[in-house]
Amino acid sequence: MTIKEKQLQTLEEYISEGIACQKAALEGKKRFINRIQVWLSNVCKENNESEPNWLWTMAVAKIYIGTEVRVENDDKFYSYALAICLQQLNDLREDYYRQKELEEGRLQTKTAIESLKYTQKSLRISIVGLIAAIIVPILVSIVTINCCTSTIKIDGDQFQQLRTSSNVNSFKVAPNK
Repeated sequence: MTIKEKQLQTLEEYISEGIACQKAALEGKKRFINRIQVWLSNVCKENNESEPNWLWTMAVAKIYIGTEVRVENDDKFYSYALAICLQQLNDLREDYYRQKELEEGRLQTKTAIESLKYTQKSLRISIVGLIAAIIVPILVSIVTINCCTSTIKIDGDQFQQLRTSSNVNSFKVAPNK
């Protein structure tokens, strides 16, 4: 048996009324238990659930068979039945709040999983960016070094021709290896 949010307020009111009813006369206790049975039965129908067994056995008088048949249908019995009824109502309220906490926990877990997925994607992008930041300057350096520092080898006659045509005396001749 479950209680939904729209039924919670009524449940809270019945719990408060039941606590106050503990000091009531026998007829008041009987009426309260009867109202609870009818209300919980309607809640079960509303929620498309079957009625729990304890619902209708709450106010069934105890019958003792011995030397004489005796039916316990007094104030002591209904005080006990009312206490059990209040305990069941409190359990329903606690179940509602537990279920609500579970649902919130599931939502938080779902949000955490989504956050983790985005973090993983961000990490992958960062790693790719880091690799690119390392590789691109190295490639640029290699290309620059290859293009700008290549050596031209010329033999002695070519050097003399170059020297005479440019008329520059500052060229140095590197020894041929």
